[in-house]
Amino acid sequence: MDAREDEGFYVLEGSVTIEVSDATVERGAAEYAFGPRDVPHSFTIGHDGAHMSWVITPGGFDAVLEKVRGPAEIPTIPPAHVLPPENVAAIALKHDNELL
Repeated sequence: MDAREDEGFYVLEGSVTIEVSDATVERGAAEYAFGPRDVPHSFTIGHDGAHMSWVITPGGFDAVLEKVRGPAEIPTIPPAHVLPPENVAAIALKHDNELL
C-alpha cells in the first residue's frame, strides 16, 4: 500500500492482476488500472510475464528503489534470480509505503 503516492498501472504487454481495496481486476495489453494513495493496492504479474508502465505521483518513490537495490548497472530488466534485500519492507516503511 502506498500512503503518499497514487499509482497508475498501464500494461504494455502480458497481463497483470491488480487488487485495489476489495476489488480485483485483470489487465492485459493496452489496459490501465489505478491505485489511489491510502487505499491498499498491489499487483501480481501474470504467468507469461508483463511489461508495464508504472506511474507514481508525486515523485520520490525512486528513493525507495535506490535504497532497496541501488542504481542499475545497465538499463535492462534484472534477471529473475536478483531478489530484493530481506529488509525491503522496513525500507519501504521508512518512506511511507507498506508492501502487501
